[in-house]
Amino acid sequence: MRVLDLAGEQLRVRLEAKREKHYFEVPMPVAVYDDLHGSSMGAPTVTGTEFSLQVLEAVTVLHQRGYHRIRFVAMWAPTGLHVRMFVGRDSEVPGGHPREEFFDQIAYTSLDDADEPARNFAGTTIPAWWSAEMIADQILAAIPPIEPRADDPDYVARIQDLFEHHAAARTVPLTEDERG
Repeated sequence: MRVLDLAGEQLRVRLEAKREKHYFEVPMPVAVYDDLHGSSMGAPTVTGTEFSLQVLEAVTVLHQRGYHRIRFVAMWAPTGLHVRMFVGRDSEVPGGHPREEFFDQIAYTSLDDADEPARNFAGTTIPAWWSAEMIADQILAAIPPIEPRADDPDYVARIQDLFEHHAAARTVPLTEDERG
């Protein structure tokens, strides 16, 4: 440790170069700090139900962009404790549980209903604050290339109805038997 001794001529020069300043101190008592800290917002979180709705909304965004052959499937896991969700091209996700050989070509996850700041899906960790457009872009990046042909309006209408129904009810958008 080094101690600098500012004295003599150096001190005199420093004092001659002084500048007048005016400022205020704002006291921050510990109780005020604790109150502010306790009421501050933490990172946003999302439940499994909310995340499944975000992903379904992202699929509707892809459909609006003309990617009608993107499929969404959500179903109860055999235990009934989680929801399995799959998104991919209709050749890999034909409307039911995809075959394991296609898992590297689709976006999928298993969801519980815990509050989480992020969820693993589509090859990355998706934070709760991502928009449907951002998730849609990530889905396109995670699956093999597909052309936006806008050629299946019946499926698009069914998925849009599914999204609207479950978004209004704030429920898991299951595409198979919803009784579990």
